[in-house]
Amino acid sequence: MKNKKKFLIIGLIIFVVYVVGAIGSSLDSQNGGSEEVSDQISITLSLEDKQKVFYEVVEAEDRAQKEADSQYPTDSKSINEEGLYQNKEKLEERIDNNATLSFDLQEQYRMQILEKYNLTEEQWKSIALEGAENDWPMPNLE
Repeated sequence: MKNKKKFLIIGLIIFVVYVVGAIGSSLDSQNGGSEEVSDQISITLSLEDKQKVFYEVVEAEDRAQKEADSQYPTDSKSINEEGLYQNKEKLEERIDNNATLSFDLQEQYRMQILEKYNLTEEQWKSIALEGAENDWPMPNLE
């Protein structure tokens, strides 16, 4: 269970790093910089609503990972029971399948939330960055 939490936390950190990099690249290519993106968000959503979107997306990402783990378990117990440590190809395939399904579900769930709030991907990236920078509340990782 501790390894699962560690992977989820690492995944979230990787996600935040990706978001920060993507926003930085996007802002570098735009005139007006971060104020333009930030102003666009603040016009359409209150701080409370942005925090709600942030929370819902993080919660959905956790749900996606749980579903991927259920279909393609990567915990030590499952891998031992199935003898995957002795078969590197099958172990790599399991890990790849888990990661692919998790990524696809996260994308699907995030898009549903963005549609619900009528947000673009760029707006979501701005919210994600603001949430990470300001340590907004997140769901408990189980």
